Amino acid sequence: RSSKALHWYGGDTQRKFAEFDKEKIYDVIVLGSSRAYRGYDPRAFKAQGLEMYNLGTHAQGISNTYAIAKEYLNPEKHKMVLLDVHVGSFMADGLESTSDLIANIESTKVALNVAWNQADIRCINMLGIRFFNKWAEPLYEEKNYVDGGYVFHNGRKKGDFQFEKYYENIDLFESHLNDFRGILGLCKERNIKIGLVLHPLPKEINEERFLPFVNEMEAFGKEYGIPVYNYYFDHNLDFDKHFYDLSHLNNDGAQIFCNKLIQDFTRNKTGLN
Repeated sequence: RSSKALHWYGGDTQRKFAEFDKEKIYDVIVLGSSRAYRGYDPRAFKAQGLEMYNLGTHAQGISNTYAIAKEYLNPEKHKMVLLDVHVGSFMADGLESTSDLIANIESTKVALNVAWNQADIRCINMLGIRFFNKWAEPLYEEKNYVDGGYVFHNGRKKGDFQFEKYYENIDLFESHLNDFRGILGLCKERNIKIGLVLHPLPKEINEERFLPFVNEMEAFGKEYGIPVYNYYFDHNLDFDKHFYDLSHLNNDGAQIFCNKLIQDFTRNKTGLN
């Protein structure tokens, strides 16, 4: 309890991996951080005739996304991956994400993998707690959880939103870029289609500071021959109506975003058609 990074057993991550059916065929698997699990609603996909499962988790850094992808992506069951990419996923030290996965992911192999890669003594403590909790009931539930891995949020968070300070300094970790290449190579090797999605941001944020990252993702798209769906500022969402903070969409915004995304990737020749 002394570590602010520590996640306890339970919540949306525990539930989504416990309920994930490895034998079921999914049209789309979503990977990414909180923008993924709060922005991609399986119900919106279902309405368009698509089975989607959202494996996004708290602060999921690229290195941990890679660990999840290696264990869970099945070329016989999964047609396409939508990877939500954001600068934060390439910059975080990963401890929050690692803690969450150690506590809650079904696969012990992944838990051990992410703990080893984190190279932090606290992760050994977290593994100990994981094994003590092996037969325990979840300690808490996420009340806004939707079957398939989505967590909705209605309305807006209160606070002083400082647009000018949002990611003032962007410096991508080379190790995360290497693992990102690993994800793209893995999907190519397993013959699973993948699309990169840049999740909408409020238009009040300075767009120019994100251009180098956008260009980097576009370059990866060209190198690997995969589509890049850039909605960072190319959207009609309103900050007061459709976001609940600087990074995340509320439920109303998520529905608009999902419908646009589904329309775009099903129309794309590299999408599901």
